[in-house]
Amino acid sequence: MKIKTLLGRKECAGCDDFCCKFEKSGRDAAPIFLPEERALVSREADGQGFLKPFKKTDASQIVLRKGGEKEYFCPFFMKEKRLCSIQEKKPFDCLFFPFAFMRGKKGGVYIACFNKKICPGLAKLKEGQFEKYVEYL
Repeated sequence: MKIKTLLGRKECAGCDDFCCKFEKSGRDAAPIFLPEERALVSREADGQGFLKPFKKTDASQIVLRKGGEKEYFCPFFMKEKRLCSIQEKKPFDCLFFPFAFMRGKKGGVYIACFNKKICPGLAKLKEGQFEKYVEYL
């Protein structure tokens, strides 16, 4: 099942690529591809070094590319166009952004949402659109 995404190209236009850019300390947060998601991007990823095995699972994680002294980018992100080269084949992790699953200190899993500073596209949503998406989730 493919999840609906909250943000589309219109909301992401002109963004400073926060969702595709990571600091060195955040590299572990690079998106994960489930096996079926990896199969969808095999033509774009195979032989490129874009994906690596994820821990002791059958999933794969994006191998980030250094983009500056402290910046790392998703290899599928086309910086000059500010677009994803696999837009229609994005994995769940990318479609789910600006939301993320977080593990609580005392156990449990929670859904968190980044703020408008991290995801400026949230400010472009129509009134009620965010709340409607939260209900969908």
